[in-house]
Amino acid sequence: MATIVFDAVLFRKQVPAFADTAKYPDAIIQSWWEIATAYISTTDYGYLSGASRVLAINLLAAHLMFIVENPSGGGSGILTSASEGSVSVGMHVYTTKSLFLQWLLSSPYGRQLAALLTAKAAGGIYAGGDSMQGMIRDRGGRFNAR
Repeated sequence: MATIVFDAVLFRKQVPAFADTAKYPDAIIQSWWEIATAYISTTDYGYLSGASRVLAINLLAAHLMFIVENPSGGGSGILTSASEGSVSVGMHVYTTKSLFLQWLLSSPYGRQLAALLTAKAAGGIYAGGDSMQGMIRDRGGRFNAR
């Protein structure tokens, strides 16, 4: 299995908000990219492979950089209304059962990553055991392959 390595040019192409090399030198981005690899492996395998794995790591690095630069975050919701006189802001807040997903939803890059991971994990996987365990029982108790 191949190992994915940091590519600054590709990162800046996929995440144009960090294209300013004076503000975001390659070394800074690479350090955040390496932190992102603690969450997502650089070993290219499985359903998240190739360009998708590279994009996932790049998005997670961008997410980490974004939340450090914006401690209050990008919000964990969507702005639904705003006022000026007496200041009023309305937000639709994301509710999730997962703290990891809630954390990802706090930046635009994390939201993209959550969507990518959801798309790649759709349907789940089946590994090991008897082949009958990978099937679903119908009403009569018989197994039907899915």
